[in-house]
Formats: sequence, structure tokens, C-alpha cells
Amino acid sequence: MITSIHTLIYSDDISKTVAELKGKGAEFHGEVQNHGYGLVIMMAVPGADDIMLYEPKHPLAYSL
Repeated sequence: MITSIHTLIYSDDISKTVAELKGKGAEFHGEVQNHGYGLVIMMAVPGADDIMLYEPKHPLAYSL
């Protein structure tokens, strides 16, 4: 039985992504904040905990 999951959701342009998701009805808590490693905002998920959406600002450990 799976009781939890750790997932990273990131965006190439967080402001555009937030605007697009808000246009589709998504709700966010607060504004985009700079956490040093990246730009972060919390997205509400009905019936569950919030999800962190972020745009990384650190060097990638690898490239695809």
C-alpha cells in the first residue's frame, strides 16, 4: 500500500505557469517567493496537502 509520495514539479517560467493554471481554476497560496535554490509557490490540491511548484535557480547536476 502506498501511503505517501515525494514528487518535484518544476516549471521553465513559473510566472507563466501560475497564470496558465490560475486561468484553468487552480488556486495558489501567497505569491511566488525566492528561496535561493529557486522560485517557489504553493498550489492548493482539494482534499490533500498543497503541492510546491518551483522554478530551479541552481545549476543542474546533469543535462538531458
